[in-house]
Amino acid sequence: MAKQTLQAATAAGQVALGALQDPSGALSQCVTQDHSRATYRYCGIFTLSVATPTCVILIQGGGNTARVRRVGLAGWATTEGVMRALATRRTTAPTLGSAVLTAVSASLVDPASSSSPTTIVSTVGTANITTQGTTGGILGCGVITFPKAATIGAGQNCLAWPHGFQSDAGQSWVLRGSNNWISIELNGDAVPAGGVLLYEIEIEEDAS
Repeated sequence: MAKQTLQAATAAGQVALGALQDPSGALSQCVTQDHSRATYRYCGIFTLSVATPTCVILIQGGGNTARVRRVGLAGWATTEGVMRALATRRTTAPTLGSAVLTAVSASLVDPASSSSPTTIVSTVGTANITTQGTTGGILGCGVITFPKAATIGAGQNCLAWPHGFQSDAGQSWVLRGSNNWISIELNGDAVPAGGVLLYEIEIEEDAS
């Protein structure tokens, strides 16, 4: 879709609104929900302790409807390498086995809000999850580069889902209820020596 400008007339004059134009020429207005939904960030840096990790981050829905607006992944290592990454919807609970889930604290984007999240975001460590939940679809795929820490620069690659850091257009990933999960996975690839993963996840919640 090409980004166009949609003009909306008001008593005070013309107001420019962002819009998207599909191949037929139809325009649809871009609408922001910044002030109508509680928004949380889950961020962290952790060493990939499992040599060939599958699920590394697990997002579980809760009492509210959760919209995953952004997942950003990046890394560094002592030996350069790459790892394939998948975002998979899961419709049943996993069997953890020896895997350990560590809950990630949520930070409110708007500090004036007093709401609390119902979504649970956890990192997975110690061992791989024994049995993943039932697959409900693949939501994203890509590659994470692991450059040497000493050579990281302004051009460091960051894998971003569901629709990148440069655009607010597109459909968020939706979780409705605690029987919905999104699994961020590294496909069982070998971790580059000294591999460290950085993640940033933004989730909106409401009672819809």
